[in-house]
Amino acid sequence: SSSTIFGNLSVTGTNIAPAAADAGQIGIGLLRLTLNATGERINITSINVTSNNTANRDVLSVRLFNDTGGATLGTYERGVDLPVPGASGVFGGTSGGSVLLTPTTPMQVENGTLVYIYVGVDVNTTASIGADRLAVSIQSATAVNATGNESLVSLTAQLITGDPGGATDIRN
Repeated sequence: SSSTIFGNLSVTGTNIAPAAADAGQIGIGLLRLTLNATGERINITSINVTSNNTANRDVLSVRLFNDTGGATLGTYERGVDLPVPGASGVFGGTSGGSVLLTPTTPMQVENGTLVYIYVGVDVNTTASIGADRLAVSIQSATAVNATGNESLVSLTAQLITGDPGGATDIRN
């Protein structure tokens, strides 16, 4: 008798929100997602990001960024780590809610490796100045849509931490 082992994906969110950002500032990193695949390569087709913002109008867009290297692996470097093509959107409504970010092509996490993806925002030029106005989270394991590359089995990620807290003030 034989058995098939399918892949697994764990997701750990880490707060990387800076203390403050300026109105009109682009690519402010708020959340690092550490993705760990076991069993097989995992393809991520979308990530649902929840708004913990004070006011969604403060955010012009929400984007995913690849850790493309830079000086330090696992550290978001604004202007160096590049946006994931197609993975951008806007929070609807006045506050709360979520946005489904869907890359043009699935993001791949190789078996036995860690991949870092960052959730960042572009701050609206008309954003309201104030404390703790910008924050995002991943609220459930089903927020990450993933499929095993070899098994083609859709899987539910193991969400270790999705809402690590942290918020950014808007100044200027």
